[in-house]
Amino acid sequence: MENADEILTEPIIVETVPAVQEYQTSFDTLINEKSAKDAEYTSIGDLASQLQSYGVKENTYSEVSWASLQTAYNALAGLIHNRSGQIASELAKQEANETLRVEFATNANDFSSFLKNQNDSIEGLSGEIQSQLDQIGRISSDVSGGKSQYDALVQLTHRLDASGVSDNPHTNLTIEGLKQQWDALNTLALKRQQVLEKELLSQSGTGLSSEAIAEFKECFKHFDKDEDNLLSRLELGACLKSLGEEVGDFKQEGGKLDQILRGMDGDGDGKVTFDEFASYMERVSVGSDTSDSIKQAFKIIANDKDYVTEADLNSVLTRDKVEFILKHIQPYPGVANAFDYNTFTEKTLYG
Repeated sequence: MENADEILTEPIIVETVPAVQEYQTSFDTLINEKSAKDAEYTSIGDLASQLQSYGVKENTYSEVSWASLQTAYNALAGLIHNRSGQIASELAKQEANETLRVEFATNANDFSSFLKNQNDSIEGLSGEIQSQLDQIGRISSDVSGGKSQYDALVQLTHRLDASGVSDNPHTNLTIEGLKQQWDALNTLALKRQQVLEKELLSQSGTGLSSEAIAEFKECFKHFDKDEDNLLSRLELGACLKSLGEEVGDFKQEGGKLDQILRGMDGDGDGKVTFDEFASYMERVSVGSDTSDSIKQAFKIIANDKDYVTEADLNSVLTRDKVEFILKHIQPYPGVANAFDYNTFTEKTLYG
């Protein structure tokens, strides 16, 4: 009973299901041994009764009385009952922990594979620059969508920590390592996108510096609220206004913003790509005053007409500038109260 008491009161300190099962095996062995001792215990009780019937103390030659033996044996039954509950509880706990380990390992392995596939996709980009930019946009969107997977892994990590689980034999991946992979992938995607955008703008002959491109790209992305890589009319107005451009009351249609939008929007879909946005910002920020850029500015003011009216000029220019233009510009043939800005640009400004 002393040996059994020691076994039954030993703290259960385990981290796996097999370790709990070892305690269960030891416990089952003790139960079997106790069953074998039940007959001996009964026999000792019979002897004690006989001795008492003869008026003889049963512990004359023993330090153990029948009463103390009964107390210890009954206490052993209580310890057995408690131990059975402890083992069952610990087994349930470790089985739950094992489920968490397997769930984390499965999700972590899937997430790591996802990150590797996206990384390989970025590294394997080829073809036309705009096509690569479209691909990198989709990849970046997919990578951002992976946040839900990462968040789920964070929650699993918290649950494992709360349960005292410190190791996972099913995977070598950790939440810290996955975070590093994810951050590295986001950085790779961003840098590749920036390189492609610079190459695309370089092909179009832009005079913007890399710093200016980065500034405009950051502003473009900030106001691209629906993250479709396009600026809607209101998004464009807010973006230009933040850069110090005069767009008037862009919440009202038909004003200066709509003129600018028509000049930017090459395909007429009512939205502006970053390439179109950057080209416009180059014209206004670099201060390009070539004949073509001046004509393009007039074309925007004229709502895409080949001529401009005094009303068109008054809508965007100060009165002194309007008077200067009217003084030097020629009438446009065949249209009343219209002026030929193409001739004005070529002969008056660049003649």
